[in-house]
Amino acid sequence: MIKIPYGISGFETIRKEGFKYIDKTEYIRNIETERYCMYVRPRRFGKTLFTTTLNAYYSIDKKDEYEELFKGLEIYNNPTENKNNYYIMNFDFSGMMINTQMDINKIEEAFNAVVYTHLKEFVNRYKLSIQVEKSITAAQMLRDCLGAFQGLHLKNNIYIIVDEYDHFTNGLLEGECKTFLNILGKSGFVRAFYEVIKLYTKYNVVERFFATGVAPLTLDSMTSGFNITISLTLNPQYVAMTGLTEDEVRKIVSEVEEDKEKQEKILKDLVENYDGYKFSKSNLEHIFNPTLVMYYLNNYVKLGTRPEEIVDKNLSTNAEKLKNLMLIKTPEDNYRQIQKLILEGEVSGNIVQSFELDKTFSSYDFLSLLFYNGYITIKEVEPISNLVKFMVPNFVSYNLYAQYMLNLISIENRVKVDIGELQKALIPFAKEGNLVPLLEWIRNFLMYSSVRDKENFKEQDLKHIIHLIFTLTTQYDVYTEFPSLQGYTDVYIRNKDKSMDINEGLIELKYLNKKDDKKEKIEKAKSEAREQIKNYMKDERLQANKNLRKYVVVFVGFEKFYVEEVV
Repeated sequence: MIKIPYGISGFETIRKEGFKYIDKTEYIRNIETERYCMYVRPRRFGKTLFTTTLNAYYSIDKKDEYEELFKGLEIYNNPTENKNNYYIMNFDFSGMMINTQMDINKIEEAFNAVVYTHLKEFVNRYKLSIQVEKSITAAQMLRDCLGAFQGLHLKNNIYIIVDEYDHFTNGLLEGECKTFLNILGKSGFVRAFYEVIKLYTKYNVVERFFATGVAPLTLDSMTSGFNITISLTLNPQYVAMTGLTEDEVRKIVSEVEEDKEKQEKILKDLVENYDGYKFSKSNLEHIFNPTLVMYYLNNYVKLGTRPEEIVDKNLSTNAEKLKNLMLIKTPEDNYRQIQKLILEGEVSGNIVQSFELDKTFSSYDFLSLLFYNGYITIKEVEPISNLVKFMVPNFVSYNLYAQYMLNLISIENRVKVDIGELQKALIPFAKEGNLVPLLEWIRNFLMYSSVRDKENFKEQDLKHIIHLIFTLTTQYDVYTEFPSLQGYTDVYIRNKDKSMDINEGLIELKYLNKKDDKKEKIEKAKSEAREQIKNYMKDERLQANKNLRKYVVVFVGFEKFYVEEVV
């Protein structure tokens, strides 16, 4: 039985214990053309696995294990000249849990502790005759260690690998970012640490450097402290260095399930839920979240079915992080960008590669932070302006952030997003096909939400809000713009696997402004909706669904709605 490496990010563990490894070693050859590299991707996107792959490939103490670790992989028969050529100095900051309430001195103590631990590991790993002494600054400890290493006059030099270099500083991004700027500014302890690395690259003691993180903020905030790296983040050659391509997913699915029909069903599930990330304006290849793909397939291998919950609760991103980003510098402007994304399904901007939080913060900066964190991704690039249209990547992303996004809309707190009441409103539909209680819940939400005064509110806006609302339910998955033979349905409500509910729903939505509250216009909208449903139902997939009930729904402003079932 194939062993799925869900939750395992160590290359050596995966290779030695026979877990499935998606071969990314071809990228080792590519990045060797650069000496000092930065690579940014969202959380849980395979960054740690790649850094441990580099570690195993380049470390001099792994020379005797090369055959065991790399045989059968792309780079095995054609290795680079630097294979097993370095002393690897690792720094992993993923365990530092920092927030804006912490005293700067406490943050520095935590940073120093991580640096001290990794320097000790470095010396012990290679049995070097170097004493690592605790110091009041990480920069001094690193300087002492690198200076002592230089004095050993060894044949091989150091390759520094930093995993999650910005993990702890991300917790400081809120409001005016004063704490963030203090520790990264000219006299900040983080900047001083990287200045030491830069100094020893000049002496060629540190010959190579590779760092991963979530957003290109930390090092960009210390440009003169460490301005030697090449960013691979948006480079079209490195789009799939972490994450999974569709071909890679297809291959592993074929190893998990032999039946072709079941393979396609699994792949369709994975595409809807974990696909859609695009990381380059010139290479729009879509990438899957690898951790969640492995979560799904691990469940399938062990239980023969998809996970009951499509997102592992242990991996669900805390909405507090999105809230913190919303509060950076210009919260009102940031809110408008999120609201536009919610109501229209897309928002335009550009990807900022260098941030200056001590000076300006534009809408492009905010959208770029959302992009780097994986909240939004590239939909397309407008040909004339070269602006990027951003969108939410996939169904799971809607699920993760729907609660917070809806709370943004209902900022006046005159109506709460009560999930319990929403679940109750779904019961009459599930059991009897009665859609009215659910529509009343939606009407109530709209009437008291912050969008109620929007004169330009459109049918598309209503569709997106309903989509977000449905993502909060446990009974159903909901899809907007579901492709049928004759166009795209407005709302398709589908039972989750293992759901005990009976009815599913196809809704054709119409939205009229209050000034159009006239019988003839309402009847015309209903007639158009009936005709559209008739066309959709020419699709054999929809015809085969015996539990599918079809509805015409017409909202007139936020106060009234009309619903009829189409038989």
